[in-house]
Amino acid sequence: MFEVEQKFRLPDPAAFLKRVAEIGLSWKKKVVEADTYFQHPCRDFVQTDEALRVRRHLTFFFGESENTQSECCPERAEAEQLITFKGPRLDRQAKIRKEIELPLAASLSLDPARAGTLFSMPAETLWDQLDALEGLSVSRQWMEMLALLGFRAVREVRKVRSKAYWEWEGARVEFSFDEVPPVGTYAELEFIAANDSEIPAVRARLLSLSQFLGLTEIEPRSYLALVAASAET
Repeated sequence: MFEVEQKFRLPDPAAFLKRVAEIGLSWKKKVVEADTYFQHPCRDFVQTDEALRVRRHLTFFFGESENTQSECCPERAEAEQLITFKGPRLDRQAKIRKEIELPLAASLSLDPARAGTLFSMPAETLWDQLDALEGLSVSRQWMEMLALLGFRAVREVRKVRSKAYWEWEGARVEFSFDEVPPVGTYAELEFIAANDSEIPAVRARLLSLSQFLGLTEIEPRSYLALVAASAET
């Protein structure tokens, strides 16, 4: 499986949200994520264009029943912890790369009342709550094990991501609206190619959708690179 995705800087986030609302898109999930990235002890992931991360995220689900469409009242929430390896990019424009993502433990379901309480909190508080959630200790144990094996935690990237799903030219596309402190707000479009022979067609599909939406400010750097660059200025 290959991700075929592209990230776009949003100088006017409100205009993007208005545009996607006009085409009938409704946001189905809001995700609070904390990603810890690791450096390999024997090769430089910056030079090889690879990444290894441990992700903890809390996902709020909306509109899963016909009579619930409001983003103010999540129907439920789940916390997950994952380990992900991303291979080097295969394309200079769209971000196309091999990805292997594995759950570290079963997801943790939160009851609707607690989901609503957490959702009402500001993002900064939510990240603290995510760190404290009972049941996410496996990710911390994995990070400890990676450190003992010589991997080095280099940076944490936090973001709030709203997700929606649509169909374009007969294929499913995932929309993301990302708020990433301190580097700004971005939109991301993602298609999946089942194998490398599908990549050219999927790349063309992504290009046509971005043109349809008026997304022009391509951001080729990862959020990790953006946050690292921000820390150096």
